[in-house]
Amino acid sequence: MIIPICAIEIPENLMRQSMSERGLENLASSMKVVGLRHPIGVREKGERYELIHGMRRLAAAKILEWTEIEADIMDVTDDIVEMIKVMENREREDVSAIEEGVYYKKLTMSKGWTQTQLAGMLQVSTGYISQRIGTNEWPKALKDAVSVGALSFSTAREIAGIKDYEHMLYITHHAAKNGATPSVARDWKRRANLDYEEKLRREEGVPTEADVRAANEAMMYCHTCGERGKVSEVRTYSICKQCQDLIEEVKRQGTFRELRKGPGATGEGEVAPESQEG
Repeated sequence: MIIPICAIEIPENLMRQSMSERGLENLASSMKVVGLRHPIGVREKGERYELIHGMRRLAAAKILEWTEIEADIMDVTDDIVEMIKVMENREREDVSAIEEGVYYKKLTMSKGWTQTQLAGMLQVSTGYISQRIGTNEWPKALKDAVSVGALSFSTAREIAGIKDYEHMLYITHHAAKNGATPSVARDWKRRANLDYEEKLRREEGVPTEADVRAANEAMMYCHTCGERGKVSEVRTYSICKQCQDLIEEVKRQGTFRELRKGPGATGEGEVAPESQEG
């Protein structure tokens, strides 16, 4: 059936929130040559019509300044209308995961559908629906990066798991600018969350793993100065017999510790040479 374009109303609840200008121009060019290959879908709304599917085709027709368009008049319930909208958009031009998330959340709230029910209607997994709805909690910068194609949904989902909000934003901008695979983003998330959890433990006064290791580290005495220190701080040197005898002589004189700690020391564990004058 041919209906006037001016009589078609666009519903408020749409999955697709944006359409690329280039995509519309390409579609309009195609329709100018071969015409409308698939009618749009509408339902009667008094003396007017409500669009059910075919938003891009309708927009392209307006670019071509058509006054009429072929449409299928559908007699369907509100629930069926929503299902048709979803299926139509998922089968046509790619809709971003962000747009899906906004739309699915609206459906669960306005229709009272559970995620499991919605998944069954769309023949996808419940996890698919849950992950898309979860994008509503993402920072705007992360959602924008997915919407414009700077980040894949899988990569963004890993970044969204970073617990430190400021660090998440930093990683978002870095990944959007330089690119990142899901596996790389997963490693960033793992390391960032380990650092964040250690930071929280320090702020709460809870010993970190490094603190525990330091507290339990073995101790030993220095054979030269007699001081007790950590095994990890002990150094081993190769010295000749003459140098060893010299060190033992300084130790017997009781001056080594004074030289080691006093202003005359030339470095840790070094003995300042005595003046040979006079």
